[in-house]
Amino acid sequence: MKIIVYRDAGTWRIEGHSRLIRTLARLEGVTTVKAQLILDAYLAKVVDPKEFGRSETYRRVLSECKLETLALLECITEYRDFCGY
Repeated sequence: MKIIVYRDAGTWRIEGHSRLIRTLARLEGVTTVKAQLILDAYLAKVVDPKEFGRSETYRRVLSECKLETLALLECITEYRDFCGY
């Protein structure tokens, strides 16, 4: 599985989003809502560190994640910036 995170007109988008959310939920044993929060926190950490630093929730969510989940996110995420400005 490869997840491609790209920016389109200033907005970050994710290809393979629903499959990733289901996989994260299974790995962590959580709901898809919590899995979405994990993904949001991870992306904030790597894409927008300032936002991550301001968010106590994001820091807490990632600190509670299994190491396997974080390793998976790191391995499968590819960033592309297709900004046309």
